[in-house]
Amino acid sequence: MKNIITILTLSFITLACTINLHAQTPKAWTQFVQAKKHGKTPDLPDYSYAGYKYSLEPIPHVDYKIFDVTKFGAVPNDNKSDRDAVIKAIAAAKTNGSGVVYFPAGRFNLNELKGRKESIIIDASNIVLRGAGSTKNGTEIFMRHYMLEKEPGKMWTVPPLFKFTAPYHYGKKINVPVRGTKLAKITTDSPRESFTITVDDTSKLKPGMVIALNVSGKAPQSELIGDLPLRPIWSRIVNNGISVNEEHLIKSIHGNTITLAEPIHMNVFAEHNWSITSNPMIENCGVEDIHFVGNFKEKFKHHKNFIHDSGWKILDMNRVRNGWIVRNKLTDISAGFHFSGCLSSSMLLNTVAGNRGHSCFGMNWGYGNVIGLSQDITNDGTWHGPASSHEQVGAVIWRWHANKGAGPDFHAQYPHTSLIDTVYCSISSNGGSYVNQPNHLKYATYWNFKDNALASGQYDFWNLPQTKQQRKNNYFGNVKVAYPNMIGYQGNRSFNPKTMGIVELQNKRPFPESLFEAQLTLRNRGKLPKWIKQYKKAWEKLKKQHAN
Repeated sequence: MKNIITILTLSFITLACTINLHAQTPKAWTQFVQAKKHGKTPDLPDYSYAGYKYSLEPIPHVDYKIFDVTKFGAVPNDNKSDRDAVIKAIAAAKTNGSGVVYFPAGRFNLNELKGRKESIIIDASNIVLRGAGSTKNGTEIFMRHYMLEKEPGKMWTVPPLFKFTAPYHYGKKINVPVRGTKLAKITTDSPRESFTITVDDTSKLKPGMVIALNVSGKAPQSELIGDLPLRPIWSRIVNNGISVNEEHLIKSIHGNTITLAEPIHMNVFAEHNWSITSNPMIENCGVEDIHFVGNFKEKFKHHKNFIHDSGWKILDMNRVRNGWIVRNKLTDISAGFHFSGCLSSSMLLNTVAGNRGHSCFGMNWGYGNVIGLSQDITNDGTWHGPASSHEQVGAVIWRWHANKGAGPDFHAQYPHTSLIDTVYCSISSNGGSYVNQPNHLKYATYWNFKDNALASGQYDFWNLPQTKQQRKNNYFGNVKVAYPNMIGYQGNRSFNPKTMGIVELQNKRPFPESLFEAQLTLRNRGKLPKWIKQYKKAWEKLKKQHAN
């Protein structure tokens, strides 16, 4: 393996010199390669363990049995509700144990009733929603009316049109898995970016099981905040400290030592009382080749009401492993696609268009998910760009393009270890309630970031208010990210070195161009998986078709 890494290092240097004369290899990349070669902890996290099957395999075109919604009563283009037919088709696929719920070309109306609060639920593995294409003359799913809040007054409780979800419960005695049950306690320390943990008891654990590594409180806080000061109004972290929920797949068990399929992204100290809890998931679910159309036509105003924020919310995947959402288009929506509590899932080749809405694509409470090869072409730019929030770990936002802002959104409540890679957008568009700040903990990396904002001057990722007047503003200053790495930033800003991690190549292009692709190549014994080149080529065509 060491010989392979040595050869790869020389290959990267040669390519940087001969192919891309104006790009430079950052020291951080050289250190990463050498650390991997010698079994040391790299300064940069290994973000490559992300996406469907950790991005080593292409997203499949599954050959499950087809359940055509028109066979269950749906009629395209008749301007009548097709919701009941779609629910029947999903139920049939679930009974079968797998299935492609297929929508042929044409428009299908799925929310013709006002006042609805219930999603269309998919709660089984191996179910795929497939259309006949997300471009002209393809499949269109139309959502005429907005959904209502499940809890009046709480704008974030509006359900999506579709929801994939694992059928779990917290301690209820029914015939489904229980999530959050303590299975073991971690008994020895494990360094960041390692793959093994030692526990007190493995009797309730087995290879192939998805678990969560949990810790909370003020003891582990310094690992992800360092010595940065906190605002008193950040009440969640000030009163309770941080909480961490790293999802992992058990690869093997030997004695009391567990080997994980993915690296741990923070130092684990047994004295902080880490535990292992149950985390059941469904698997191999997908959404592909569909144009989802909402009916949000008003000029968007942030937090005006639940309609603007979430009324036309399209689709959530909750607790799905190896899921995918690919080659879709969203038009005139409030909120788009979301991974919640997902592991190794991919959201690729998607476009958000039409009227500006609240959010487009997001990830929270999961591990190793990717949003990539996607674009925002809405009229004014979506308010929040692709998001990593709420204890999300190992998120990758890769090759994102937004002409009118809509930068990556770190939406607070303890996400850590996120990669923003080869993007064209702005640094702004971050959100999250001030009580849940900061926006992001340590190990965020901006790599080859092309800033389309005109703003200049020094940007401080931890600029806290200094005056009484400034302290009146609960959202004073910029996004709050703990010691982010900024490598290959291209734009008009500089950065406060006191609150930064690694900073290299200001206004210079880095080589490798994409950190995600380079780390994946290194892990794959020097070969970039073929699907990436194929998807990049397909995206060049599809993004133009989505713009028409």
